Amino acid sequence: MNSKIIIPPGYRSVIIPEGEYGKLLFCDELLDIQATQRNVLSCEDASFTRGYALGNEMKTSLLDTSSAGAIMVHIPGNKLLNLREVKYALKHEFGGGKQLACRASEETSKKLHCEYGTLNPFSEFLSSLPQFVSEDLFWVDHSFVGTNAGTLNRYVKFDPAILHLMKKYTKLVIGSFSKDPGGEQ
Repeated sequence: MNSKIIIPPGYRSVIIPEGEYGKLLFCDELLDIQATQRNVLSCEDASFTRGYALGNEMKTSLLDTSSAGAIMVHIPGNKLLNLREVKYALKHEFGGGKQLACRASEETSKKLHCEYGTLNPFSEFLSSLPQFVSEDLFWVDHSFVGTNAGTLNRYVKFDPAILHLMKKYTKLVIGSFSKDPGGEQ
């Protein structure tokens, strides 16, 4: 499988071969890759273990759609997925959106070598999927975001502006894809 390497001009890449779900491709000057002492299984657990606010943990969902196939949606860990806004963006960007699964099917997950807790936008298997990024990740209080590095015990911290680089390699949609828990947005 040909990987799409997400590297801005002038930066050296580091390939992290750890994990059975493919290589992760990173810019070593822009990303801080670290390990935890144990596996983490949720955003809450991850932010606590890693020592930063839940709002700085990036939560990623893999969804099946009728118009765009599989997509990835990235939101802050302290927010909920706003499916209404995702559907609206699908309709606007891909001319559809009537069928949207709350999570990807087992078949899609296997095909893309995904496992719960290991989704990462920089994975060689996932970086070419359309990426839907919540605008909440770019707010001032997010000088960095963290997310897993393709395994349950490694993570990466990075400036969320790096996600803008993905538009060179895949469809990038930025919108209001997150909402506050218990509140309407």
